[in-house]
Amino acid sequence: MSAETPQSVFVGHLTTLAKTLCERPGKQYVPQCEWSDFFDDETVRQIESQGHVVDKCLAGFHALYSQMKNVNQKGGELPFKISTRTFTNSWPRAAIVTLECATVVDWPKDSAARMTPEHIPRLHNEFKAIATVCPAKTPIAWHVACVLLILELLQAPLQPASAYTTLVTIAGISNAAELQTACEQAKTAAFSAKALEYFQSIELGEARFEIAAAIDPSKPSIYARQAAASSVFLGAAQISEADKKAIKELIVEIPRTTYKAIEDQRFQCDNSKIERFNDKILAETLERALELRSKNV
Repeated sequence: MSAETPQSVFVGHLTTLAKTLCERPGKQYVPQCEWSDFFDDETVRQIESQGHVVDKCLAGFHALYSQMKNVNQKGGELPFKISTRTFTNSWPRAAIVTLECATVVDWPKDSAARMTPEHIPRLHNEFKAIATVCPAKTPIAWHVACVLLILELLQAPLQPASAYTTLVTIAGISNAAELQTACEQAKTAAFSAKALEYFQSIELGEARFEIAAAIDPSKPSIYARQAAASSVFLGAAQISEADKKAIKELIVEIPRTTYKAIEDQRFQCDNSKIERFNDKILAETLERALELRSKNV
């Protein structure tokens, strides 16, 4: 068994994060509605002819938008049931819940187990397809966005500096989407990327080992071995006092700026939440979801 290297540890963090993000979300509550309260018998038959319960909801809400001016509701004030205890009179809200359900139902199968170079490109394309039917700026859309970012990262040449930026973004978005395990794993991977960046900065001399070990405290022994292999010992006398001070400041500054960037990204997501969706865009998304579902069935 070959010894771990900073590069192999970093790639391991990326793979772990990708598998976590690609796990199918938990089951969603499929909205319920008495379509006969809105439509004539023919339209109800067309809706009910859809095979899957999610498809019936997609078709029903799309028909509701298409025939909005002609709809004469006969039901109660809160006709849409969107959870076991929640009812609403907002068809857009119920439609969004339906789109979330469709996203979960169409989630690529065995995606976490397909994290290999030969399978990732196709997996990436499958997630790009369901991204087109996610209701924008919702937790499920942020989840899929994180999946796309990590799959793109796994297909790109290893560039620690740019990977660090992407991982900070994933950590912030995951936090906003309440994907706490993925958020913590993205943080770990981000620090590993930053440590690798400094480890590869040959111009820093022996200081690069000390900086990398401090940034990535989960694997300090790796950098110690690398230092020993290079006949360089941490804390050697040739590091000046001024350099030691600069190193200490850098070691403190990197985590601070990292956590701030993650929090800024989370705050940006939270502030982008849409309270009122554009009905036309929502109807177009419902139509795309029906098309995608018809291809996947």
